[in-house]
Amino acid sequence: MVSVNPRLLGTEKNKRRSTLEVWSCWLQQALPEFGIVRINVPNPEALIARFERDLTIPLPRWSETNQYLSFNDCLDQLLSQPKSNSNYRQHFLRRWAEEGNVLWLYINGDKLNDAVLEDIADSLPMNTQGQYAVRILLTLDSKRLRSPGLVKLRGRLFESVESPLLYSLPDSNSVRRIVVGVIAVVSLTIGVMLVREPSLATSLSQTVSQFLISKEEPTPEEPANQQLAKQAHDTSLALLDNTTSTDASLGPSQDIGQLSVYPNALDIDASLGSVVSDDIRMTLTAAVHDWASAWESQTPVAYFSFYDDGYFTQDQPDAEQWRSWREQRITAPEWIRVEIGPVSITREGVTYETRFWQLYRASGYQDNVQKVLTWIKRDNRWLIVDERLVEEAPAN
Repeated sequence: MVSVNPRLLGTEKNKRRSTLEVWSCWLQQALPEFGIVRINVPNPEALIARFERDLTIPLPRWSETNQYLSFNDCLDQLLSQPKSNSNYRQHFLRRWAEEGNVLWLYINGDKLNDAVLEDIADSLPMNTQGQYAVRILLTLDSKRLRSPGLVKLRGRLFESVESPLLYSLPDSNSVRRIVVGVIAVVSLTIGVMLVREPSLATSLSQTVSQFLISKEEPTPEEPANQQLAKQAHDTSLALLDNTTSTDASLGPSQDIGQLSVYPNALDIDASLGSVVSDDIRMTLTAAVHDWASAWESQTPVAYFSFYDDGYFTQDQPDAEQWRSWREQRITAPEWIRVEIGPVSITREGVTYETRFWQLYRASGYQDNVQKVLTWIKRDNRWLIVDERLVEEAPAN
């Protein structure tokens, strides 16, 4: 949960917050949930300056082409992490995020090439609450965003600060003029109606009186940042409701050279009850990440190798039917990205449950859920015998 300055939430009476304050507050709430928010305003530096002031820390900036060689190089330098292979880097970032660390970052995308921008969208670590630990404010030209080379980035940018919205909040003088105009129209209407129908005088008089009394003691308005956050939430829900898979012909499944067998997995005697050894814990954690990688590769053979031969679901009560349905869901999107949070493991008899936050991103769709995979060991292989969702990510 992000700590927000109480002043930005409208706690001071009779003090109107500026538009920049409103959006700064909204960004503090939205970035942990979305990871990347695009800033599309005429003067982004003003909003960034306001954001830094409210956050009380300066934002690292990536605004020069030769400043970092890649997004990984950027993270390595900002987090003082020695350069290493991708597997160790991902391990470090997961542990770093798991410990509650946060990195706020401003990136000028107009000065970076498409490959670097796609790397930014490709993977961001998240913490134990299912929120992003690296939080990016991105500026990028609208025309550039439509580039064919930025497919993944477009899929990630579900929220943005747009200039028409940024300057659309009315000031107090505008509100006052609107109220005076409404009263004038109401008064004129009353005069005309009284001439035609005197019996309406009493009821109309009472209505006007109630209106004037309500203006003397105005009802507290919902803070503007809460209105904006609600609009963003509603927009996200609408995007989720309108998710449709693109038509795709299902070609033959690709062959894979070798499936992981996790040879280091050790069995535990039943007398140990629910104890999970370090070897089992490391093995199943690796299995979860390999399962996610197979899903991302959109290779059905690799993906199905993690499931028991007879696996099916309540909606697809037949193993063959489930695999046919699942293959279509895997191969249809243009791309898929699955990010896994910290994995907790418990034992239930001969099965083991792995529980983790899963951030799924695909072309035109995203979700953030807590998932439980139940595993059993057969013929020296760990296989999934049950898969279920526990809850959605907590709202700010």
